[in-house]
Amino acid sequence: MDGQHRLWAVIESGVSLNMWVMRGIDSTTMEVLDTGKHRSLADFLHMQDEPYARSLAGALSCLWSYDQTGIVSSDQWDIAPFATPWGLQLLDDNPELRQSLVHGDRVRKVLRGGCGRWTTLHYILSRINKEDAHTFFEMLCTGENIPTQSPVGLLRKRLINNMRGTMRLGQKEYTALVLKAWNMYRRGETAKTLSYKPGGAHPEEYPTPI
Repeated sequence: MDGQHRLWAVIESGVSLNMWVMRGIDSTTMEVLDTGKHRSLADFLHMQDEPYARSLAGALSCLWSYDQTGIVSSDQWDIAPFATPWGLQLLDDNPELRQSLVHGDRVRKVLRGGCGRWTTLHYILSRINKEDAHTFFEMLCTGENIPTQSPVGLLRKRLINNMRGTMRLGQKEYTALVLKAWNMYRRGETAKTLSYKPGGAHPEEYPTPI
């Protein structure tokens, strides 16, 4: 489970050493070993042979934040070593998050914004309505079959401008715009503009997806 570098040093040096060996340790102990030299959640996911471990770790951090605060953002993620067991348990509780990686990565390649962020958004919206989530993401990805004054088209244009501009949206504002457009799309609404006001004298509440 641990100690491979010490064993390799023995081979390289040719020096024999007495070492303490403990047997029968539960496999979950690996989650907090060597925390002096931090191993990230992505490292542990990679060790468990999870494909796209770094993107999956990002999605888990966003999902953890959403479950705790109602906001899709990785800003609140606790980077302490003990966050790793929480992240692994969160994946066990939400195994279909892996399936959302494909959709998240497709949109990320077009609009950027991070695969983890988009994966979490797809997963959250899929839990509400899989068919609508698929259509919503497909329109964002391709830009095809978007009706005039559709909130999806406005969102896509806004995110493309954000990608090309120098003043980037923060994670909260970015994901709020996605959820706001989703809610409008679900209600069948049209609009000429799409905005979200996170601060000031009269800040908007963060959207709750419907």
